[in-house]
Amino acid sequence: MKLKAFVNLIYIALIIFISGCTEDPAPTLWETFEGGNGEQPVINSISPSDSAYAGVDIITIYGDNFSSGLANDSNFVSFNGTKGEILFASPTELQVKVPVLVDDKMTFKDSVVGIKIWSQGASLYSDTFYYKIKAPFTEYAVIDQYNKTVIRGMTVDQYENLYVSVYNDGVKLITPDKEITHYGNKGGETFWNALRWGPSDILHAGTELFWVVFTFSGEGTNPDPSYILPDDKSFMKDFDFDSEKNIWCGTRNGKVVGVNTTSGAFNESEIGDRINCVRYFNGYLYSAGVIDSVQKIFKTEVLSGAVAGATTEFVDLTAELGAGISSVAMVMDNEGSIYLAIDGAEESVIKLYQNGTWEYFYPGIFDYPVYSLAWGNDQYLYASMFMINDPAQADDDESKILQIDMKDKQAAPCFGRGDM
Repeated sequence: MKLKAFVNLIYIALIIFISGCTEDPAPTLWETFEGGNGEQPVINSISPSDSAYAGVDIITIYGDNFSSGLANDSNFVSFNGTKGEILFASPTELQVKVPVLVDDKMTFKDSVVGIKIWSQGASLYSDTFYYKIKAPFTEYAVIDQYNKTVIRGMTVDQYENLYVSVYNDGVKLITPDKEITHYGNKGGETFWNALRWGPSDILHAGTELFWVVFTFSGEGTNPDPSYILPDDKSFMKDFDFDSEKNIWCGTRNGKVVGVNTTSGAFNESEIGDRINCVRYFNGYLYSAGVIDSVQKIFKTEVLSGAVAGATTEFVDLTAELGAGISSVAMVMDNEGSIYLAIDGAEESVIKLYQNGTWEYFYPGIFDYPVYSLAWGNDQYLYASMFMINDPAQADDDESKILQIDMKDKQAAPCFGRGDM
């Protein structure tokens, strides 16, 4: 018996050594296991069967000879040597959060990995099961890699062209082929807080320096002051189109202003002390801002003719997330869920549901500041992120535009885009 136990220990050590040579987990991951003569874990199938997103998705592994429960590291699941988080375990099923497989998230790319399992008491790993892991986002564009460019407002037209406001350099156009050209000339603004593609294929723009919605009539043109708000203290922060193609502005002095684009009439409604971002959805304007030093999201009924109805509180962000956060940018999906970029938190984007509950969006993925969000015509969301590469050296900071795969999600209707 002693000889058999000694042979088993030698065999386990040999397996660990060979596995380390084939990019399986380092031996230190397995130190809590008590080697034994248990059956080798077997992987029969994985759901979803085709692929999963790194750092985002939960996969279910079906097989045999797994250990039950989550206590004492009963099972380890290796993704090319990176440990996955096990959320449920039974003898025939494991639910596992796919780990982030790279140190530098900007190098994310689709890849096929080898998945192996070792369960408590087993003397062998499972055989390798090869599985596709997809990147949740890819780097879409860098305006100028040799200069510290800051990208603010963004929007997408019906052809998936992306328009971005570059600090002190006007508006750039990025085609689906990722070709970058100059689109809108710089005016008196340093940058546009908000860009929206509007009716008649015209780019609309707003900045908190003015109480005006500007338009660009085409490529290479100057910004034209098309809609001047009645209150010169209503500096623009954000705006959106409603289903009648009227404009709704959120302002720095806490108002939402409905602009009737047919009659030219204005309707003002006091909401809070400051509005940072707005989105229209299904008869309501959602506005994120601050009142009495508390960050909140409000919901205002939108009546015909750009008239504001009753306003209610939708979510108290400060109560949910704590003090020190502020709203930066907002988009919505076609189910009415809000994706809100926030400042002052480790995670930079949260998702809020219509019932008022929320969760971090792609937690552990977005840990850089997000300046703007824009949703395209399909499942892709674009985010402008500010990359602080070295906190002690500002010269190497840069903005990158990411394209995020939202999987089965689509954007809420964009009523200015394509004359919808």
